[in-house]
Parts: sequence; structure tokens; C-alpha cells
Amino acid sequence: MSDDQQSGDLRAIEERLEFLEFAVREQISRMYAIEQRLGLSAPVPRPSPPPIPQQPAQAQAPQPQFAPPPIPQAPKPHMPAVNLEEQIGGRWFNRIGVAAIVLAVGFFLKYAFDNEWIGPGLRVIIGLAGGVAMLLAGERFHRKGFRSYAQGISGGGAAILYLSIFAAYDFYQLIDSSLAFVCMALVTATTVVLALRQNALALAVLGVLGGFMTPVLLGGGRDEPTPLFGYLILLDAGVIALAYFKNWGSLSRLAFAATALLTAMWIDDRYAPVWFTRTFLYTSILFLLFVTATAAGNILRRRRANPFDLIFVVSNAVFYYVLGYHLIEGRSAARLGLFTLLVAVLYFALGEFARRLAVTDAKADATGDAPGDAPGNTAGDTPLGAVLYGLALLFLTIAIPVEFDGQWVTMLMGVESAALLWLGLRNRSEMTRGAALVVFAGALFHWLAVEVTEVGSEVVVNREFTFIFNRRVAAAVVLVAGLAVAAALYRRYEEEAGAAERRFFGAMCALGAHLLVLFTLSIEAFSEFQVRRINVDLSVDEGWTEHSNLLFAQQMTLSLLWLVYGAGLLLYGIWRRNRIFRWAALGLLAVTIAKVFLVDLASLDRIYRIISFFALGAMLLVISYLYQRALRRNGGSGAG
Repeated sequence: MSDDQQSGDLRAIEERLEFLEFAVREQISRMYAIEQRLGLSAPVPRPSPPPIPQQPAQAQAPQPQFAPPPIPQAPKPHMPAVNLEEQIGGRWFNRIGVAAIVLAVGFFLKYAFDNEWIGPGLRVIIGLAGGVAMLLAGERFHRKGFRSYAQGISGGGAAILYLSIFAAYDFYQLIDSSLAFVCMALVTATTVVLALRQNALALAVLGVLGGFMTPVLLGGGRDEPTPLFGYLILLDAGVIALAYFKNWGSLSRLAFAATALLTAMWIDDRYAPVWFTRTFLYTSILFLLFVTATAAGNILRRRRANPFDLIFVVSNAVFYYVLGYHLIEGRSAARLGLFTLLVAVLYFALGEFARRLAVTDAKADATGDAPGDAPGNTAGDTPLGAVLYGLALLFLTIAIPVEFDGQWVTMLMGVESAALLWLGLRNRSEMTRGAALVVFAGALFHWLAVEVTEVGSEVVVNREFTFIFNRRVAAAVVLVAGLAVAAALYRRYEEEAGAAERRFFGAMCALGAHLLVLFTLSIEAFSEFQVRRINVDLSVDEGWTEHSNLLFAQQMTLSLLWLVYGAGLLLYGIWRRNRIFRWAALGLLAVTIAKVFLVDLASLDRIYRIISFFALGAMLLVISYLYQRALRRNGGSGAG
């Protein structure tokens, strides 16, 4: 045995002894910590000895103090530092050397092929023999302790085997696609086994890439989905299991990217509606495998998800939904809503599972028995739980416009926002309460963009209008009810929300309900007179007179409506001692006063102008009297 080999073996033995010493010290430290927690290491009280007569010239001896032994600090094992020189000489040169040998073999074989020294069969045999020899050599070097060197040799052998099998199939047609597929699958399995034995992530990555390149290298095959997706399911299951037990998360992400690419390529090139059932089933199985690899894997391990894990979770969800939407839309668009809802339920169940584990681990943390990477560091407390609930909310919200249309979208989103606010207050979740506001904003935008616009278009195009009893008002009623429920929830759950949030958002929800009622009544009144104006026959003189009277009545009705509603809102604010309502009412009354003086005064005819100004003056006098009376009753200060 050479001196280099002996020194290498001695260094390996020293490193193992240092690691064993570290492990023993670590176990001693843990055992002492457990004894302290259970109270086994507390000092045992002893009976006091009888008093000993003291000599006057001697000082009393101090009593021994019992103290727990110090916790042994386990030193970290000494790991030899790897400097730049060792990186270059030990690793980089190894990888470059392997690549050079592979290229040299390829150049030699090409030279031999060009000169017809070797036949096709012998060429493939030489390549296979060389690949196997490099795999065996890599295993031998690994047993001798040259880990990095062994990984490079093994990776080169796997690459040569892949190329040799591909040459036998594609260049020389010596084997058919089925046999080539089996051979490449065996090479992939062998590479993964070697990666496990050598604890080599780089070798595992090479094997996984080779496994996913196999269908691409072998080309075509049959158009039906079973061969391709059956292979992908088996390969992904193996890769996910390997990544889970070895804690190689990058391996699962690589498998997902390759699977998504192959799936998209096959569907774009060869998918036909006749294969809908099998294709949807296979893609759903793959989706659930990657859900297990991402969300479920982190939850079960009680491990904090890093940004790459979160991107992985979202990418898997989005890719599957887009793919499923595309497949179902081409077959039965009526099932899209159910499909979207099922995806939302799945992610809500995962989020709830993470939350329940977090609660359980928090209780265990109180006793010092919390599992996971660190006490209290569970998946339910991390951004992973927020992402899972966020995906559930996203797909639930998408399911509404996918399944329904028109006012039903607005109504269901309004109900959803109220339910989310209830959940957010009940569970003390600021994220859920924020999501409720976002969903309600979406419902309000949909109402303005669809219901208000479409009903207005019907007035112009069809010259007909149903006052109050139409889908625009129906949707507005649900939105107003949702805002009223939200305000009531903020009053009920006073402790769950902060004082500032409760006062501000509670008042805003109640005020928003009133403003939405006013806006709805205003556009209903405006539309009622507008359709009458459109249907007036302007070809006769009486038509112009009627048209002008309808315009005056329209403006006067709006002024009276705003005046009455503003007065009622002000009285409500005085009664409830709510400053926000009073200021909102004063603002509405100010707008009404400006309209009466700037618009009605210039545009209304004599009788309508008289009615507007008389109603405004009378109402303002009544409001002023009630306001002064309320202030005097409250001691001269506006309450609330």
C-alpha cells in the first residue's frame, strides 16, 4: 500500500473518531438536559448532623454547597478546511479530467468509425464496457475514501452509458425503443443507487436528468398517454422519495420542472380529446405527488419553507390548474367551476392541517417536547401556511366567475368576503381579514363594471328599464348586507381585532353600506327618468316640453334624495354619537347645497326651482335646530 493511501486511510479514521467523540458528548449533554427537565438531577436533602462542639480558636468550617454539575459543552467536530488549492486540484481537475476523457473516447471512436476499424455492434459494446468500468472504478474510489473523485468518475460512466444506448437505438438501429427505454431506465436506477451510497447530490441530479431525457432521446413512441405518463409517475415517485429521505429539496424542484416541460410538450404536440380521461387522471396523480413533495413534506417535517419551496408550491398549483382548465374546457366547460372548487378545497385542507399541527406543536413546545427543526418552528406558523390559505382563497374566488356570471358573481363574492372576515376575526388572522377586504373590493368593482354598466346600456339600447326590481339592485342589496354584517362582526369581536382597526374599519363598513344604498337609489332614480326622456317623441312641440320637464324632475329628485338621506344620516350620527357619520352627512349636505345653488338654480324651471330651494331651506333649518339641541343636551360638546 502506498504512503498516500495509508495517510488517506489514517485521516479518514481520525475524522470518524472525532465525529464519534462529538456524538457521545452531544448525547451526554442531551441526557443531562432531560434529567434537569424531569427533576432527576436535583440535589437530595440530607439530615443535618448533630452539632459538633466548636473550639473557640477555630473558625466554623463552611458547609458544602451542592450544585448541579456543569453541562458539558460538546465541541464541534473538527472538519478539515478545504482551501482553494484543494478545490482546484481535488475537484475541478477531477471534473475536467473526466470530461476530457469522455471527449477523447468520443474523438477516438469517431476516428475509428470514419476509418471503419470497428463495426457498429462493437462500437456500442466498447462504450457500454467503458461506462460500466468507470462506474466500478468510481465505487472502488469511494470505498477508499476519495468521495469527490469517485463522484466524478461515476458521473462520467453514467454519461457514457446513456450515450452508448442512445447510439445503439438512434444511430445504428441495433435495438428497438422498448429495449432502449428499459436500458436507460436501468442506468438511471443504478446512478440513483450510487448517489445514495456515496451521498452525492450531484450524482443524483445526473441520474434524474438522464431519466427525464430518456423519453426525449428515444423520441416519439406511441401517441397515447399511458407509456409516457406511467413512466413519469414512477420516476417522479422515486425522485420525491429520494429527495424526502435525503433532504434534497432541489431534486424535487428539478423533477417538477422536467415533468412540466415534458407534459406541456406532449399535450401541445400529441394530445387528442379522446384521451381526456386518462390524461386528466395522470396529470392529477403527478400534481398530487408534487403536492406531497412540497406542502405535505414541509408540514410533516415541521420545517420552515424557504422561498424556493414557496415558489415550488405556487408553481405546481398554477401549472396544474392551467393545464386542467385547458383540458376540461375542451371537453366540458360546465365542470370548470367544480374543478376550481376542488383545488381550493385541497389547499384549504392542507392549510388547516398545517394550522392544527402548529397548535399541537405549540402545546408540546410548552413542555419542551416540540418536534421539528426548532421548538415552535412548525409549518403552520410560517409563510407556507399563508401560501396554502392564499391559494385556497385564490381558487375559491376564481371558482365564482368561472361557474357563474352576472349579478351572481357580485353576490357570491360579497358573501365570501363576509365569511372571510368572520373567519379572520374568529381566528385572529390579519391576513384573512385583509383578504376579505380584497374580495369585497373585487365584488364592488365587478358590480360597477358589469351590473351598473350593463343596466345602463339596456336603458340606452332597449329603451326600457325596471325600477328597483332588477339585477343591479339585487346585487347591491347583497353587498350592503355584507357591509352591514362586517360592521356587526367588528362590534361583536371587540377583543379579536385591535381597537384602531375595530373603530376605523367597523365605521367604514357601516358608512360604506349607507353610501352604497344612496348611490344605488341615485342611479335608479336617474335611470327611471332617463328612459322616459329617451322614449319622448321630439318630433312635436309637446315632446320638447315633456323632455324638459323630465330633465327638471330628474335633477330635483336627485337633490331631494341626497338632502333627505344626508339629514337622516346626520340624525343617526347624532343619535349614535358617531363623529364619522356626522361628518359624512355634513359632506353629503354640502354637496347637495352646492348642487342646488350651482346646478338647480341655473337649469331648473320656476316650479322645480322653488321646490328644491324650499325643501333645502326647510331641511337645513330642522337639521340646525336638532343639531343645536343635541349639543346643548350633551353639555356643548359633540360626542363620539
